[in-house]
Order: sequence, then structure tokens, then C-alpha cells
Amino acid sequence: MDRTNLSGVSGRLSRNHAPNQGDEKVSTDKQPETTVKVEKRIDGKWCFVITYRGVTYPAQGNFTSMLQAQAAAQSALKALER
Repeated sequence: MDRTNLSGVSGRLSRNHAPNQGDEKVSTDKQPETTVKVEKRIDGKWCFVITYRGVTYPAQGNFTSMLQAQAAAQSALKALER
């Protein structure tokens, strides 16, 4: 791929691959350490599922909008990181 033409290329920086984190061991898997999924349920309500350090927490919330679910997921993730 030509490095000068990167239009249409996007990427995601996961916490495993963030530079200068102080961890000396290198992760060999390609999965990010933390994932947050916001999903719409059958009844039309929104919820979120967090996987943090290999532990998947069950679906949380009964939100009326995706934005509310995203905001709640962000605050729950910050609480887990403390």
C-alpha cells in the first residue's frame, strides 16, 4: 500500500497496543483488552455489554436512545478502570 495515499483507511488503537503503557510483556493476541458493545434489544430499548480484562459483564440498561446507552457504558467503564 502506498503510504502517501491513506484515504479510506481507518484504524482503532486498542489498549493492548497503546504505546508507553509500562507493560513489559507483549500481547500476542490481536483482541483488544477492553470492548464495549451497544446493542438494540428486540423491544426497541438499548443496552451495553462490556468486556474488560477478559471478563464479560452482562447486558446493562434499558435505555431509550443509543446515546444514553453509550454515555452509561462510558461511565461504567471509567468506574471499572479505577
